[in-house]
Amino acid sequence: MVGSTNPRLHTPFKTGFETRGHELIALADMLGEPLMPWQQLVANESMRVRDDGRYAFPQCVVLVSRQNGKSHLMRLRIIWGLINGEKLQILSAHKLAVSLEHFNQVVDTIEQHDFLKDQLKRIKRTNGQEEIIFHNGARFKVVANNAAGRGYAGAETIYLDELREHKDYAAWSAISKTQLAAKNPMLYGFSNAGDATSLVLNDLRDRGMASIAGNDDSLLWLEWSAPPGASLDDMSAWQSANPAMGHTIALENLMATKNEPEAVVRTECLCQWVDTLESPFSPNAWSNCADTSIKLEPGQPTFLAFDITPRRDRAALVAAQVFGDKVAVGLVYEFQSDTALDDLVIANAVAEWAQYYDVSDIAYSKNTGGAIAQRLFAGGVVTKPIDGREFAHACDHLLYAMENKRIIHGDQVELNKSIAACARVPYAEGGWIIGRRASNANVTAAVGIAMAVSMASTALGDNDIVSV
Repeated sequence: MVGSTNPRLHTPFKTGFETRGHELIALADMLGEPLMPWQQLVANESMRVRDDGRYAFPQCVVLVSRQNGKSHLMRLRIIWGLINGEKLQILSAHKLAVSLEHFNQVVDTIEQHDFLKDQLKRIKRTNGQEEIIFHNGARFKVVANNAAGRGYAGAETIYLDELREHKDYAAWSAISKTQLAAKNPMLYGFSNAGDATSLVLNDLRDRGMASIAGNDDSLLWLEWSAPPGASLDDMSAWQSANPAMGHTIALENLMATKNEPEAVVRTECLCQWVDTLESPFSPNAWSNCADTSIKLEPGQPTFLAFDITPRRDRAALVAAQVFGDKVAVGLVYEFQSDTALDDLVIANAVAEWAQYYDVSDIAYSKNTGGAIAQRLFAGGVVTKPIDGREFAHACDHLLYAMENKRIIHGDQVELNKSIAACARVPYAEGGWIIGRRASNANVTAAVGIAMAVSMASTALGDNDIVSV
C-alpha cells in the first residue's frame, strides 16, 4: 500500500510557468538521495518561476504527517540554494536543538561529496552563529524561533519548521520580514496539523482554503491529510496523510500507533486538526452528565470561584451550591475585553454576586487573580487562594466526579466550550492540572468549576455533585 502522491487539498497550481524543480530532483539523484514522488511534486510546484525569474509562489506551506520526509526535502533544497548562489538562507524550528540538527545534516551531506566540499568556503560552529558559506557567497544559517531573526536582512529563502508551534506572530514577523529586501524571496513552512493554539498555521490554512475557494493569493498550500471524520480503520485516510507510505514508512509501523491517544494519532499521523492535543476528560464524559432541571438559587449556601486568562482579556465567575447531599455548579458571569480587563470592574461584580448569594468562600488563583483578591479583601470580602498541589487535587476531583457521572450540568454553551478546551498538563508526582496556556481556548470557567467543586465537595464529603 502506497501513500498518495497528490495532496488532498491544494491551492491552484501555476502549470503555465516553467519550473526549476527538475534541477532539485536531479541534484537529489546525483547525491544518491532521490526525492519521493510527493517531494518531487513540492519541488516542481514551489519552484515555478515567472518570466523575470522570480518565484510564482513566494510562500509555500507543506502540511504532512510526521516522519514523511520534510527534513529530507528541506536539506536538499538548502544545498540546491547554496550551489545556486542564494545570498542567504535561514532555517528556524520550534526548538534551537532541532534547527541545529537540520544544520548538522546539511553539513554531513556536504562533507560526503567532493564536488560540494570543493565549493565550501567555511563552516562556523560557534554557539548561536552556526553558518555555512560557499565560495560563490551563498550562506545558510539557523536561528532561534524568536525575535533573533530580526538581525538578518535580505534572506532569499526561509524555512520555518513545525509551524504548528507558532502560538503568536513574534517569530514569524521577525524572520519573514528579513525578506523585504530580497530579490527573489521564497518562504517554506512545514508542519503537521495543529490545534486552536497554532495561530500562524491556522491563519495560513485559512488563506489556503480561501485561495482554493477562488481568492487571489500568492500562497501555495499543499496539504496531505485525512478527511475530517475519517475512521482510524479507513486505509485511504492513512494514505492521504502519509505520502511516504510504502517508500520510507511501513504500514505496520503506522498501524502500531492506533492504540495511542486518539487526539495524538489524528494530529501526528493523520494530520487532522483537533480541539486540544490531550484533554483530561474522555470525549463524552461531560455531555453524558447533562441535566437542565437544577438551577442556582439565592439564599442557598454558595461557593464562588473566579479565574482570568494569562492575557487578562477573559475572566469567568462560577458558583457551587449545596442542595442536600448534592452540589450544583454553574457559570454565573463572563468578562471580556479587547485589551486588558479592569480589576476594579471584576472585583465589584464579584462582590455584588457575593451579596446576592449566601457565600461561604470565594476561590481564586494567586497567579491570575491576586490583584482582584486584594481589592475584595480591602472591601471586607474574604477570598481563598487555590494553587499548586491544592489546585491539582481540585482538577483530579473534577475528573473523578465527571468520569463517574457524579456531575449533572445544565448544558450551558460557554461552560461546555470551556470544558472541551481543557488541556492536561503534568504536575508534580504524577498529578496534573488544567493548563491555562496549554489549553486551546478560554478555560477560565473550567478552572473556576474545579475550584468551586473542590470547596463544596470538601464541605460535603463524598457526596454526589450536580452542575447547572
